[in-house]
Amino acid sequence: MSNHEDDLEVQEPVDQQKEDESQKKGGTDNKHQLKDIDLSSIFVRNLDENTTEDDLKEYFKDCGNIVKVTLRSDKNTGTLYSYIQFQDQNSVEDALVLSEGIIRGKKILVFQKRTNLRNRGRGNRGGRGQPFQYITRGRYLYAEPIRGRGAYRGGK
Repeated sequence: MSNHEDDLEVQEPVDQQKEDESQKKGGTDNKHQLKDIDLSSIFVRNLDENTTEDDLKEYFKDCGNIVKVTLRSDKNTGTLYSYIQFQDQNSVEDALVLSEGIIRGKKILVFQKRTNLRNRGRGNRGGRGQPFQYITRGRYLYAEPIRGRGAYRGGK
């Protein structure tokens, strides 16, 4: 009987290791944690280029405790936007009411942060695909694949 109890004690730390590894690999607990963070976060758009984290903290301080403020700039347009994470989800509702307010002379827009899903990007990006040429035969239009891409045969 004591031999069986020793096996149970040895088994417990191994299960704990598996749980830790699954969290590191992005297991279900990690996904739920990210979803909870997204539910307690907002996205702020149309910020002035001189806006600081302190400006945002001051503007949203009445909504609740702010855990994290992230300022980012769009690479293509150079516009500034921000993500703000609150301690609880009720603060998000209060922050959404403050949309269309003014920070540093610009009217801001506030949205609920959406949850980013992996592998939901631009779709299948592989290969060149098969080009088609369109041929008319009578009054019908047919699409036939072009055979080959041609070849360079030299200067002769």
